[in-house]
Amino acid sequence: MDDEKLQSILALRKIAVVGMSRDPSKAAHYVPKYLQEHGYD
Repeated sequence: MDDEKLQSILALRKIAVVGMSRDPSKAAHYVPKYLQEHGYD
């Protein structure tokens, strides 16, 4: 994926996350948390 495509996706500010985890050591926890903390819905 080139930078232009990635920027167009991230500009939407809404990303669906499937398979979140309550375990803070897992990426399925900290990736959605990071996105939410940085303004994504």
